[in-house]
Amino acid sequence: MATLFVVGDSTLSSFNDSNYYYPRFGYGTKLNEYFNINVCNLALSGRSSKSFLKDDNYRILKENIKEGDILLIGFGHNDEKYDDPMRFTDARLDYTDEKSFGYYLNEYYIKLARSVSATPILATPIVRITPDSYTGKAIHDTEYGNYQKYVLDLGLKLGVEVLDLTKETLEFALKVGYDKMIYYHAITNGVKDKNGNILPDIKAVDQTHLSMLGAKHVSYIIASLVKDSGSVLAKYLKDIELIEPTIEKDLVMNPLFKIREYKTPDLNNYIPKAHFKCNNGYYGTAFGECEISPIKENSSYNAYMDDNGCMIIGNKTPYGKINASKDVMSFLFKQVSVKKNFKMKGDIEVTYLDPSAQQAFGLMLRDDCYINQVENDVTIATPYIATGLCTANDITYINFYRKSSTVINFTNDSFLGYPKNGMKITCEIERLGQAVNIKTIIDGKEYVLNLVDFDLTSIDKDFLYCGFYAVKGVMIKVTNYEFMMLGDAIQA
Repeated sequence: MATLFVVGDSTLSSFNDSNYYYPRFGYGTKLNEYFNINVCNLALSGRSSKSFLKDDNYRILKENIKEGDILLIGFGHNDEKYDDPMRFTDARLDYTDEKSFGYYLNEYYIKLARSVSATPILATPIVRITPDSYTGKAIHDTEYGNYQKYVLDLGLKLGVEVLDLTKETLEFALKVGYDKMIYYHAITNGVKDKNGNILPDIKAVDQTHLSMLGAKHVSYIIASLVKDSGSVLAKYLKDIELIEPTIEKDLVMNPLFKIREYKTPDLNNYIPKAHFKCNNGYYGTAFGECEISPIKENSSYNAYMDDNGCMIIGNKTPYGKINASKDVMSFLFKQVSVKKNFKMKGDIEVTYLDPSAQQAFGLMLRDDCYINQVENDVTIATPYIATGLCTANDITYINFYRKSSTVINFTNDSFLGYPKNGMKITCEIERLGQAVNIKTIIDGKEYVLNLVDFDLTSIDKDFLYCGFYAVKGVMIKVTNYEFMMLGDAIQA
């Protein structure tokens, strides 16, 4: 039986959004509702036609695509990220130029399909919805080229079928209007009405990523486009009436959703205790299930700057932890607009350490931050990306991240045993739009991790929090720290 392979970015890929009101769904997840064909959705969030080549999913495609298969190619959203050289491809250049969008589409996808007598199909990127006029990046018309037009022209030059989803989704968005279009897109949070009912928070609309309804609608568009068109996909259409999905019938709230009560820290009016005092735009705090409230004078948690300007962070008690279900930490941070790119780095020296599991220190980029925590039993398990070290039994892992409230992901880099008192490491985090690049240097060796399309705005929509942290029986001193703004961030 033929297989429909799907490659592309987050607008096609699958997700697991347990904390969204309307979770994200790529349209590749709903093609089987209209087509009677084996769908192998290899699309990955945050990828471009260039960066996808480094993933195992590209290897899977190369090893398995065969004669009679179909390859649906849906890139563009991330190819236009000119601030990220790992993903950017230029839509101003001819497809024979190795730096061009067309070069990657042709050389690594179209040629691959044709080499095994499979059929390539190109798709232009869906629009990003907007309450304003549909121009510029909303329709993928950038200073580095018009990515919709480029795909259409490439299809004509190479004789490849093109599904113009930019045109179709734009026409639909204009027809129904923004107030309805938001329900075709993911919504990260909810709000309570006066009767206590949980409703979608229309201020938390993801203007790029589709909801289940939106994914089904784009798949419906594809089915409608290929019907009676002569497309190779047409013969795989299910023998059903093509009925357009509707808000009334096809919009589904996440049954696992729980409203998140969160307020952005009011740093302008923050009067920290002595053990959290900082300057120059840095702030100190601690939060989570602490042994006592972290704002009490006898708290063991520290995140302050000493008289020499060194950052002193951590606690000498065995309280606190980093684990799958909760985090407790001292945190010395900067608040940064989600609209900005930046880099932070610093040299870390361990000044006290009582070896134990679930201990950690380094530099972290968080979605949310908490100050003035009065309680001592607040459970916090929210998204972040962390450089540095984290212990699990007698293994120390280098660099880790949390995407969900139930799982911490470690890299493959680790060593046996625990960190030692006096140990020195250097940590760095760079945020470039959707891409976050982190680095930990130990004894001159670099341990790096690059993450793309990592959601750090599902809780705090306006700010990111980047700073040094220490957890459970460890104190660190941070010197030679730097924070650099790197210009405006490009939206998802």
